[in-house]
Amino acid sequence: MGKQKGLFPFTGPLGNKIGYRRGNNYFYRERPQHVNRTIATKKAATDFGTASHCACLIRKSLSHYLRRHRSDDLINRLNTAFIDIVNADTCNRSGQRVPDTIHIHSLKGFQFNEATGINQLLTAAPLIEKDDTGKISVALPAKAINSRKIPAGVTHFTITAIALSLNFSRHKGQLSTSHTAVIKRGEHHEPLTLTIDKSSQELTLILLEVRSASMVNGQLYYSNSKTASALDIISVIPPVKPPRHIRRNFRNKTPRCWAIPTYTTPITQPAHKLPVSFIPLPGD
Repeated sequence: MGKQKGLFPFTGPLGNKIGYRRGNNYFYRERPQHVNRTIATKKAATDFGTASHCACLIRKSLSHYLRRHRSDDLINRLNTAFIDIVNADTCNRSGQRVPDTIHIHSLKGFQFNEATGINQLLTAAPLIEKDDTGKISVALPAKAINSRKIPAGVTHFTITAIALSLNFSRHKGQLSTSHTAVIKRGEHHEPLTLTIDKSSQELTLILLEVRSASMVNGQLYYSNSKTASALDIISVIPPVKPPRHIRRNFRNKTPRCWAIPTYTTPITQPAHKLPVSFIPLPGD
């Protein structure tokens, strides 16, 4: 691939060239005139399209949060994670595979900020619970922030729980958030519980966001350091199947009325009469 040196870089097809972006650099390559694809290649491309559409749904749903936690290789890492999930589907044939609920649990622990994870900023793993009403609670222990790995100048931390409900077949996502807890650095606080009131019955991803800030004149200013902020998937809640309505077979208690048909004489057709010739016997 060649590096673009023009004033207006481009991505995607343009004439006989295709543009790419890698970080802050733009490249291009020659576009082939004809591509020979086998049936297996077409099926693999269909599965790759399914995985990339699922990853795109998550990125669009979390676009507000990814502005401050975005990394250069996020698209490739998220696509790779969904390719493994789609290829693990053994119920469907190649070219018709979908992300399975069983294998989508591998998204747990995915870091949108590759430089820093939740396990580096928290002293213990959060506890997630969901009640019958759909409320999701994320419990954090006392002194949840690990201040040893935080750069100097940070005075406060904010923690927010996020619930992302996904429907890949309809390409829809529903986002719900909890209140934002503010913790002062080095301060001993009581155990925290972040509650998300509304939750869908679809597949739900639970995310936890930790951001660092500095207090100046009574106002918080968030830090842009990637080592002091994190956004991770901490849990995957499977979809809730609606209760199956069991149809009861009611027995008809009405007595049966047996009707005896009247006897009818069978219709007989007269036999066909064959002509008989009488031949006189000898001696008569």
